[in-house]
Amino acid sequence: MDDQSHDDAAPEDWLAAALDAALKDVVETHFGQVPLAVALNSIDPDIWFPACLKFDTLSKEMVPHVTRDTRFAGTTRLFMYTENGGVPCYPDSAPRALFNRAHEVDDVHAAIEWYSRILKVKGATGRICEALWGVTVSNEVRLTDTISILPIRDLRNSAIKRFLMGVSRSIGDVLFRTPYESELASSVLTIRSDVEKVLFTAEEAEKRQVNSDQYVGKCDELADVARVLTLIGPRALVSAGIWYEFDDEDLFGYTSQILSRSTRFVDILPITGQRYPVLDADAAKEVVPLFFGLDLQTQKKIRVALQRLNMAQRRHNLGDKAIDLSISLESLLSTDSNEVKHRVTTRATRLLAGLETDRVRNRDVIGAMYDYRSKMVHQGETPQRSKNIAGVPTTPAEILTSAVNLCVDVITSLLRAQKIPDWAMFDIQANA
Repeated sequence: MDDQSHDDAAPEDWLAAALDAALKDVVETHFGQVPLAVALNSIDPDIWFPACLKFDTLSKEMVPHVTRDTRFAGTTRLFMYTENGGVPCYPDSAPRALFNRAHEVDDVHAAIEWYSRILKVKGATGRICEALWGVTVSNEVRLTDTISILPIRDLRNSAIKRFLMGVSRSIGDVLFRTPYESELASSVLTIRSDVEKVLFTAEEAEKRQVNSDQYVGKCDELADVARVLTLIGPRALVSAGIWYEFDDEDLFGYTSQILSRSTRFVDILPITGQRYPVLDADAAKEVVPLFFGLDLQTQKKIRVALQRLNMAQRRHNLGDKAIDLSISLESLLSTDSNEVKHRVTTRATRLLAGLETDRVRNRDVIGAMYDYRSKMVHQGETPQRSKNIAGVPTTPAEILTSAVNLCVDVITSLLRAQKIPDWAMFDIQANA
C-alpha cells in the first residue's frame, strides 16, 4: 500500500495490509531466501535468529495499526490468565498472534476477526494437563469424574504437543540429559479446571487475587493418580511437564503457539529408559478411585509407600533399591522401630495369605531384601550374592524385582480394604 492509499484507508485496512506484507516477507540465510513464517519456526539458529530480529522490527511497526483498529481494545494493555499464571495478550503480543493465525488459515481478515473474538472473552472452561513418561494408553480412559488419561497423539495440535512428540525440538531444548532425550512422553493426565475471568487489564492484574490453593490442589491430584498408576505393571512414571489447555477453540488457538509449561522436581531419573506394557485400563479405573476413597491419614501413608515404590523402580544400585522398598513396606506395616524386619515380614506374609508355598516365598523375599538393606546401610555393600528363595538360588536383581511385586500386592490389598489394619490386633488374630 503506497503512502497516499495508506492515508486514505481505514485503520482496519492498515493492519490487514501490514499482515499481508509480513506474510510475503523473506529472510536472507545461507540457504538463500526463506519465507519469514517458515524461518520463525526453524530449529536452525542461523535461520531462526535473523527471522526473530526481522519480525521484532515488523511487530513494532504493526502495533500502532493494532491499537488504531476499532475492533480491538485501543491502547489498553491486557493479560491472559489461567490458574497457573498469565501471559501478555495485547497489544504488544498481538502482531505475532495475528501473524501466526493468518499464516495458519491463509486469511488475514479471518485472523483479525479471530483475535477480536478473543478480546471479548469473559470466563472459560479447560483442563490442566500433565504429560508422563512410563505409561502408554491405547485411547482415553476416564479415571474419575474429573480426571482422564489419554495418548498425547490425541491432543489438539499445539507447540507443547509438537515439543513432547519430538517435532521442532533442537538439541538445546532437551528436558533432561537422560534417556528421555530420545524416549518421548506418550500419555497425558488431564483434570477439569475452569477460569472465571480470562483477560485482565494491567491495573486489574496487579490487584488480581490468586487462588493458588485450588491450582496446587488439582496438580496434587494428578500427582496422586500418577503414583497410583505405579501399581499397574508395575511401572515408574515420571512427569514431563504441566500446562493449561482451553476448551474454547479461539483461546486454544492463541495459547497453542506458546511453548509454556511448568515441571515437577524429579529426585531420581533412571540411567536407561524403561519399557512397560500398555496400561490396563480396567485395573487403572479400579485402583485410582480406591485411593481417593481413603481417609486423609491413610492416603498420606499410602502416598509415601507409592512414592518409594516408584523411586525403587528407577534405581540402578540394588542397595538403594532395597532401602526404598523397605521404607515403602515399613510405612504401611510398621508402627514402631522395634523388630521392624520381623514385623514387616510377618505382617506382609499374613496380609497376602495364599498357599503355604506363597507364604514361604514372600517371607524369604522380604527377609533377603532386609539383609541387602542392612549391608548397604551399615557396611556400604551393594547386593551381590544370591540367596535361596523357597529353596531356589535367586540373584539379588531377581529378589528385588520380586520385592517390588510384593510391595505392589501389599499396597493394592490395603487399597481394596480401604483401610490399614490395627496391627496390634492383627498380630494376635488367629487368621489374617
